[in-house]
Amino acid sequence: MRTQRDPELDQLFEQEPELRELGQLMRARPHPAAHAEPSPHFRVALKQRLMREAWQRASQPALPWYRRLWAPQPLAMAGAAVGALLIVFTVFQFANTPGGRNNTVTVRSDLNNAQTVSLNTTIPLKFNQPMDTTSVQTAVAIVPATKVTYQWEDNNKKVTITPVHNLAPNTQYVVKIAPSAKTQDGQALTNAPPVQFVTKPPPPTPTPTPTSQPTSTPSPIALHAVAPTGNPAARWSADGTKLYIVGPNGQLGAWSLQGQAAGAPIQPDGVTLVAVGPDGTVAYVRGGQISYGSVTVPNVQPIALGFGQSGLVFATATDVQSSDQRRLASLSEQATAADFSGDRLAYRGPSGNLHLIDLARPGKDTQVGPSTGLGDWSPDGTRYAYPTDAGIWVVDTSNGTSSKLLGFPGLTGLAWSHGSQLLLTTSSALYIYNPGDAAGASKLADGDFRQPSWAPAGGHFSFKRATDVWVGKLASQGGAGTASSSGTGQDDVINGFMAARMNQQADQATAYLDAAGKEAFSSLTLIYSAPSPSLARYYVLLSQPNRVVVRLVLTKGTTQSAVDETLTLKSSGGRLLIDGVTEKPRASFGAGPEILTVTVAPDQVKVIFDSDLDQSTIQGSVSVKGANGQASYDAKTRTVTLQLTGALTSGASYDLLVGSGLKDYNGRQAVPYDLQFLGP
Repeated sequence: MRTQRDPELDQLFEQEPELRELGQLMRARPHPAAHAEPSPHFRVALKQRLMREAWQRASQPALPWYRRLWAPQPLAMAGAAVGALLIVFTVFQFANTPGGRNNTVTVRSDLNNAQTVSLNTTIPLKFNQPMDTTSVQTAVAIVPATKVTYQWEDNNKKVTITPVHNLAPNTQYVVKIAPSAKTQDGQALTNAPPVQFVTKPPPPTPTPTPTSQPTSTPSPIALHAVAPTGNPAARWSADGTKLYIVGPNGQLGAWSLQGQAAGAPIQPDGVTLVAVGPDGTVAYVRGGQISYGSVTVPNVQPIALGFGQSGLVFATATDVQSSDQRRLASLSEQATAADFSGDRLAYRGPSGNLHLIDLARPGKDTQVGPSTGLGDWSPDGTRYAYPTDAGIWVVDTSNGTSSKLLGFPGLTGLAWSHGSQLLLTTSSALYIYNPGDAAGASKLADGDFRQPSWAPAGGHFSFKRATDVWVGKLASQGGAGTASSSGTGQDDVINGFMAARMNQQADQATAYLDAAGKEAFSSLTLIYSAPSPSLARYYVLLSQPNRVVVRLVLTKGTTQSAVDETLTLKSSGGRLLIDGVTEKPRASFGAGPEILTVTVAPDQVKVIFDSDLDQSTIQGSVSVKGANGQASYDAKTRTVTLQLTGALTSGASYDLLVGSGLKDYNGRQAVPYDLQFLGP
């Protein structure tokens, strides 16, 4: 039609904008007959028809809303909207299905955030899409630097990374994957948080050392009876100077090591269980009530008392409760005996099976396996040694796996010292065992020994014989990690002191300090707690007579830092105690290869690193100031050996220097380090 307008039609369809828009569209598009002029008769007929239809529509009543909804035009619009939504939904689903294109490539690992990981572990990574293996392997960076091999499976969606050598002990590993990693169709890895885990501290869980008969290497030992006792086991005070003993009639008292009553009885009778809190306060059960300082818990029948992060906890035959009698965990088997270490509980049921419960993970009751009795916790609470018909086994509390430690028949009890020694008792003899010692256990004395327990300090141990509690002390077994005539050995003192600090037990840590040591620590941090960085782990860099350098690894969130403490020790009153301390923060900890252990011999110094090193950078980068020598490298153990041309002067001071020229396998430079030591 031509552009000539009809005012009456415009006025009539003023309320019909869709028809007006249609007319405008028709007018705007050219038509072959647009030049033709309609006849007057056609105009009149068209006008009459349109007027008639318009009046008919106007005279009809309005349709209800639900009928208008199903009218052709609204229905068509609704259908279009639904179609659009379906298109969007389909595209979204297609993009997130294995057959479609996914714009997000992710990776995860079951090893992430694991603790006490085995030193010969593999590192699994799982992707949500098939990957380009070459781009992934070049994008992986492991800190500390570690040589590895790769094995792919599951259509290149899973890779197992295997270190060429064992991992370093007591070390945090971080595995990062750069965005340069691609899928097989070229997509970038957009979601790759680092994988972090910490390896086991030294010594690692011992491998089996089968010995059908313990060796008989008697060692002088001093034994004497202290006091009569009933069934409950005696408990040591926090400083190891006295024993809390429940007598035959249930009387509870404190006794000195010499067998003298240390004050009036705490309770005259009826005591069935006793424990000593981290602050030295005694907890006991009497007449169905627990008493612990100002705390009382009535109407209970506990079989074990403990002290977790929330304070006093206790185990009954069916559950674990807090001091306000709130249930913290249920036992999957009725318990006949139990043993706490912080927030962890080991218990034994009537079936003879040993179970583990971690109160930090409620509902987690792990059945370990058969045992012939309860055993003892490692000083850091990460392992539990227990007896079986086949010998002594150790369970790793982080994953519930057990390994055989020693074949040993007829065991009646065991105790684990802070120096990782095991005291083993039978009905006929007493033995001591250093885990990993191929010679097996050494006999200390003949006689009846039961319920052994190491003192937390001082080198003494207690046991039960007949109806009495006895105390023993190794009279001559000097050397690192063993008791000696001057009390607990040096390594024992350091490990006990650091274990107490890690467990935030200030009183127990202070028990390892003499007056000068307490004064030295008064201006330093003894216990690290929130909101400050926490003490995550430690390792001994250097141990020489009466002088130990310990590295404290502190964490706050994902940030690590380190402080080196030089501790001096002195014998005081027959006990070896910490007499002094100096501190030095480790600059840029973890930015390059770090020293784990230094061993000094008269003409040789061995340095173990946490990283696989670039062997070409070792010579001249690891040296002893004031001494000439040749450096060699054992890649399997990451050990640099400095063979000196002359012997070190005994007692003279030397400096072990690590320069920035030393590089790890990934090319990271060492942060310069200076460690002072004495000629042996």
